[in-house]
Amino acid sequence: MSTDKKKRTGQTGYEPNTQKRTHLFKVFLSEEEYQQLEKEALASGSSTLAKYARQILFSDNHAKQQHADFERQKHLELLAAMNRIGNNINQIARALNQRQQMTPDMHKTLAGLKEKLNLLVKNTAHEEAKI
Repeated sequence: MSTDKKKRTGQTGYEPNTQKRTHLFKVFLSEEEYQQLEKEALASGSSTLAKYARQILFSDNHAKQQHADFERQKHLELLAAMNRIGNNINQIARALNQRQQMTPDMHKTLAGLKEKLNLLVKNTAHEEAKI
């Protein structure tokens, strides 16, 4: 196995593997087998057939990769939720700066945002404890 390190990631921009891949492995497939492989790769969420094939061939890495992909997706969802909350807070701050007075709707919205943010933090802490 080569110990050469990659200089940069591949096309996906995210790849946990840091080793250069120097060996080619070819397999001939029938049209039906190829279509089945494509279908399973797409269903798994793999960005390429090569990535999916590696996950299957090295099944101990497959579970780790699935977990890493799941964690990455959860972090992206958390970031998106926090961005939405931040946008709402910015809208309220903008309205306060223009009016200099807080309406009951703004109080209600802020309370709801605080509750959502607390829930996100609680769920994230709970998920981190599982790992």
